[in-house]
Amino acid sequence: MKENILWLLEQASSVALEEGMKWYPDANKWAAFKASQYELDLEVVAAIMSALSPRNEWTRNLHDTDNLLMCYERGDHDPAFVNAATFKNNVMRAWIVRDKQDPTIVMTSPKTCSFVGNITYPHGPDVTVDTWAYRIAEGNLKLKARSLPKSRYEKYAEAYREAAQETGLRPCEVQAITWVEARQRVKTDKSMKKAGMAQLRLF
Repeated sequence: MKENILWLLEQASSVALEEGMKWYPDANKWAAFKASQYELDLEVVAAIMSALSPRNEWTRNLHDTDNLLMCYERGDHDPAFVNAATFKNNVMRAWIVRDKQDPTIVMTSPKTCSFVGNITYPHGPDVTVDTWAYRIAEGNLKLKARSLPKSRYEKYAEAYREAAQETGLRPCEVQAITWVEARQRVKTDKSMKKAGMAQLRLF
């Protein structure tokens, strides 16, 4: 797994390197701004972002988080007012986090805990092993999405830590850089296929 991560990291474009290095620091700054705006703990905002993240594009995630916070602030105390691009159950959980101001409500899995940790502490040791991180570690960007049990999750997280140790980067930086690179490769591959061109090597 580590070798697959390192291979893609070495192939990463300058854009992926730049975007990956600032991904979590930028997420932290955005969450901190919203925490200040709505007088909430940073971890609460990070937990809401995490709850709204499944199957959601990042820019839409930020929009949905801001919309939920705004709806709650103006007194629309009903999650139905939040038109989020994720599952309804996730919107409900995010709403409860805001209502109770308790981030632990959504921190029920290693992935969620890590994502909240990465946003709250962007220079910390957490590793968010999402579907893309799993695919990268396996060396196959076309694998179906799946949830990892805690025992297996830690093995993937450790592979990212080992890759980070070899490169002098933080684990979350390795994950973010390869995440950006992998998604871009798949997007480019689809465009090339549609145009009838030779497909890009994904791995």
